[in-house]
Amino acid sequence: MTETNYFPESYFNSRQRFRASLQSVGERWPLATLSNHMVQSDEDLTIDWIEAPAVSPDTLLLVTSGEHGVEAYAGCAVLQMIIEEFLPLLDSQRISLALVHTINPWGMAHHRRTNKGNVDINRNFVLDPMQLDPVFNPDYKRLNGLLNPRGKLRAYALQKKLFLPQALLTALATGTERLKRATLLGQYAFPQGIYYGGRSLQPETQVIMDLYRRWFGAHQKVVHIDLHTGYGPRYQMSIVNSAYEKAKSEELSLLFNYPLVVKSDPSEFYSISGDMIDYIYQMVPKTFPTCQFYSTTFEFGTLGDSLFNSLQSLRTMIHENQAKWFGAEDMAAVQADFDELYCPQEPQWREKVLADSRQALNGILSAWKVL
Repeated sequence: MTETNYFPESYFNSRQRFRASLQSVGERWPLATLSNHMVQSDEDLTIDWIEAPAVSPDTLLLVTSGEHGVEAYAGCAVLQMIIEEFLPLLDSQRISLALVHTINPWGMAHHRRTNKGNVDINRNFVLDPMQLDPVFNPDYKRLNGLLNPRGKLRAYALQKKLFLPQALLTALATGTERLKRATLLGQYAFPQGIYYGGRSLQPETQVIMDLYRRWFGAHQKVVHIDLHTGYGPRYQMSIVNSAYEKAKSEELSLLFNYPLVVKSDPSEFYSISGDMIDYIYQMVPKTFPTCQFYSTTFEFGTLGDSLFNSLQSLRTMIHENQAKWFGAEDMAAVQADFDELYCPQEPQWREKVLADSRQALNGILSAWKVL
């Protein structure tokens, strides 16, 4: 398969391809099974996963995609590349597999980051639902007028130009780091707002939590790769580790022979409340203390990581969300910008996504003796 053909055209196209891959997986893992959970019955939207136990399991390789639905177009491309290029290299006698097609099928099908209830699933993974606290992140409330404008989005081209000066003034008044933290951390008070983490565990979250408890509980060693897009340099994928990961980023960069490894804290990346990888790092040691694991995110940047690029990204998020709730005069242009933010059409970007994934996978899987 050519590089760009790994990228699916639609959720249904991608799901059909994933389900068909059970046959090739089953040729080397005879006990492989395909399962799914219906998320939206009226649209036939399912979370699909393949489990393939080894004969004498030593390690589980776990790959997940599409926690933010629209990001699954790149994530599922990498997942398919793993199936076609990396699985034939693994020892099926000792390496078990768990492959999740897309955690948030509604978001993928509808080209949104959130689920149908506007919940950002990666702000919803908490050990205690009481953490989904509406008084959390008070800075977001102060910025709500900027982040969640009300009313139909008119004169879209003009609004794009007007937003940046306004956002720059806000960044200067608030402080760029404080603005960044307030927007990206997550919030639980504004159901129609961006980065809304919900007021209860979402069905998608609960399904994946249950699978994680089963998979981590059944294996002594787990290597988990989760796939995202949007943040960071445009042409260099970031390996983003949990703030709870004990190893230093510099050490892991050398170990994996990969140039960009960071932690999800303000000094290296940004902090997230209700983050899925943080959840794993808190849940597994507490529930399965003998399990050795490494769980990380591949983050494929799209616009770039300068202040100007970050504000462009924020603007696109705000306008797409405003158009979703209140409508827009030029909905097609709004959607096109949003799609480009999370899965650029440029062949060079798509080729780099796959090239960086190959390099990172070779490093991580070799270090953990999966390859």
